[in-house]
Amino acid sequence: MLHQRRRIRRTNTIHPMRLLLTCLAAVYLAGSGAPVFAGEYYGFWHRDQLLKINGWIDEDVDLDLLYIDLYEDPRWIDRLLEQFPEADTEGTGRITAEQAVRWHAKRVPLITPGPDLLKWLPEGVSHWMELVTKEDGAELGTQVYLPPGEGPFPVLVGRGIRKGGQMDLAHWYLAKGFAVVSQDLVPAGDALERGDHGGRAQRRRDPTSDTYTLIEWVSRQAWCDGAIALFGYSAGGMATLPVLERRPPKLTAIVTHIASTDPLGVFRSRGGVATRRSYDPQNRGGWDPGTPPLPDRPTLTPVTADEAVGIYKTDMAGWYDIFQQGSIDDWLAWRETGRAVLVMGAGSHGPWPRPSRVPPDYSDSDIFWPDVPQFNLLTGGIDPDSVSSVMLYFKMGDFTDPEAPGNQWMITDSWPPPSQETSFYLTADGGLDRSKPSTAGLTRSYDYDPNDPVVRVDIGWRGQIADGPVDQRPLRSRDDVIYFTTESLAEALEVTGRMTAELFISSDVPDTTFIVKLLDIYPDGYEALIAWGPMMARYHRGFDQPEKLEEGQVYRLEIDLWSTSMVFNAGHRIGIAVTSSEAGRFAVHPNTWDPIESYDEAVVARNTLHLCSDHPSRILLPVTELGAGTVYDPARHTIARKTHPWDK
Repeated sequence: MLHQRRRIRRTNTIHPMRLLLTCLAAVYLAGSGAPVFAGEYYGFWHRDQLLKINGWIDEDVDLDLLYIDLYEDPRWIDRLLEQFPEADTEGTGRITAEQAVRWHAKRVPLITPGPDLLKWLPEGVSHWMELVTKEDGAELGTQVYLPPGEGPFPVLVGRGIRKGGQMDLAHWYLAKGFAVVSQDLVPAGDALERGDHGGRAQRRRDPTSDTYTLIEWVSRQAWCDGAIALFGYSAGGMATLPVLERRPPKLTAIVTHIASTDPLGVFRSRGGVATRRSYDPQNRGGWDPGTPPLPDRPTLTPVTADEAVGIYKTDMAGWYDIFQQGSIDDWLAWRETGRAVLVMGAGSHGPWPRPSRVPPDYSDSDIFWPDVPQFNLLTGGIDPDSVSSVMLYFKMGDFTDPEAPGNQWMITDSWPPPSQETSFYLTADGGLDRSKPSTAGLTRSYDYDPNDPVVRVDIGWRGQIADGPVDQRPLRSRDDVIYFTTESLAEALEVTGRMTAELFISSDVPDTTFIVKLLDIYPDGYEALIAWGPMMARYHRGFDQPEKLEEGQVYRLEIDLWSTSMVFNAGHRIGIAVTSSEAGRFAVHPNTWDPIESYDEAVVARNTLHLCSDHPSRILLPVTELGAGTVYDPARHTIARKTHPWDK
């Protein structure tokens, strides 16, 4: 039923100055409190640079903002051409750094910046708003955009927090002849705490039910040709992915970027510790332990062999993304369909914090965007029999040495690859040793003061939602960060898979937090952050059995560091840092059991690591045979065979 209809026909002109103002306007990511800029694409580059390189703005790109400097060493260009020979568009066997970044940037999804979406609509697009009734009777504002022509059309469906709904990617595909539907997350009258259209609605709605009814509604419209794909970027992916639990029969595909079906269990709470991507020491507010995720609850119920699920699922992610492990778990859950593709690059949930040592842009997942099965699934542009469940992942390495092992794309149809779980024991003298300690009673202790917390070293970076291999050496001067390192590696060591830290701890407070970081320490001392994980000590028996700590008792904590694929180069050292706070990344624990209204109620904890024969704290790394696995080769591996040319 059409509850409200308002048809608008527009011819749109791009105004560079208005775009510039839009790109410079600061916005806030819903739920994070972390400032980013509307001009930033949640990948390697700035959105406005992508608009320029694709001809949407009649200006040339700023090569510095395409990080052309990362190709200063021409050997990195050789590494690019090894796996992406098509970057040599002239067939000369050699390209410049400028050619490398321009070629890649033209492959990246075109993300429209800012909340003023209508001005970006292609010429001739029809636009109106509907009110779509949900299962509970609520009506959600739903924008419909139809391209020129008679139709019916394949339809892209998004939901999200931005004004007008989730419209990232949509404008490019409207110009290609797709219809687009964009739905708000909450009814127009619902109170919002932050953001437009449900960024922080006071009453959260069930995205599973709402997305399912939206798909059903779209399928009944005369302008829909029956081919429907959900899309979503970050928050937009969180607003659509949960519908996969219901296996909607009218859905053809879902294509997401840096998102997960379970944001609560993956990002908003890790180890029972709340994510807090902001820190203002003058305005800290209170603290609440919150509600941890249910134990052993999958992010997405796995598809079984007897289910006839025909939905294609493609996801683009990164090792430093805030949803990284959720993306892997979702792929594993959907793998049985034979239609799940995951691309796990080295990237983050935004431009990497700078300065930090990072690989050139060929490491980012979006380089595969034209090659993966995506919206051309709706137009017959891909042979469906050519699609299979695969995971492409970037094996990281020494980011300063193009000839070091790693720094290349791999391909697999299973995860994790074969490995040997290897223990590195934390020793009382600050070492990491493969031999279990034989001495009793050894410990290391530190005082943790919530009113003087460890602050993430890249706190000044404008997008605190992003993580990266930032140098951790500034924390060396703190007494509440305890370091453990191996000797220099005689040969390279590869770690690929999921990692865990097992700490034996004690404390003189009823509850506290422990955080473990995995570091790649370069010969010159640079300490690159590779992985990390927190744990609230009250959950030492499990998330469903919180229990106070008793002074003098020793407790075992199992801390999930998520996954990686990393080659620690010869001459490097593997490092572990243990602390109890990371302001700007996690909520600062006040060392109390009950909630507090002010950090004036916080207390100082004496936290102890046990490093002895009876309580051998360690990190368990999935050590993989160096050089094992299948290197991605475009001559041998076709992710999806195209039946006609397709860009973006």
